[in-house]
Amino acid sequence: MKNNIVIIGFFNTGKTAVGKTLAVMLGRTFIDIDAIITERTGKSPGDIVREEGEIIFRELEIESIKSVSRVENAVISCGGGAIVNRINIDRLKLNGTIVLLTAPIETIIERTRTQRNRSIIDRGDPERELLRLWEERSCLWAPAADIVIETHEKTVDDVVDEIIKRINAD
Repeated sequence: MKNNIVIIGFFNTGKTAVGKTLAVMLGRTFIDIDAIITERTGKSPGDIVREEGEIIFRELEIESIKSVSRVENAVISCGGGAIVNRINIDRLKLNGTIVLLTAPIETIIERTRTQRNRSIIDRGDPERELLRLWEERSCLWAPAADIVIETHEKTVDDVVDEIIKRINAD
């Protein structure tokens, strides 16, 4: 039986906030893949991408996901690009239910306007880069997901409640 809950989705769909709250509500461990990478390297994902390149970051992500895919009773939050490498999803699905958090691209752009230091979008025009990434990745998320939940105009608690209901219904 799958006993992990894996949260995937684009920038600013609420993966970390929802994952932390969900873990507390269910009495599970919360694991953030980006935090693991930071702990292992001493660098933020943004710094790794800027200094060493996206390929190095994706390799670290694959390694981190491989190690956490074996844990039990956890809520695992993945970075927005984790789905780029199919091996990540395959590993996470072995022991996890994949929950995709979504929001309209307009909502994501609005949520991101006040943020900087997001390495993937800190290249020139952030809005254009978000649109490019959205187009590149949007076709990968839904096929990877067992459950899809829209986060637009919902509180973290609303999303968590919906995840719990959907998981219990399966």
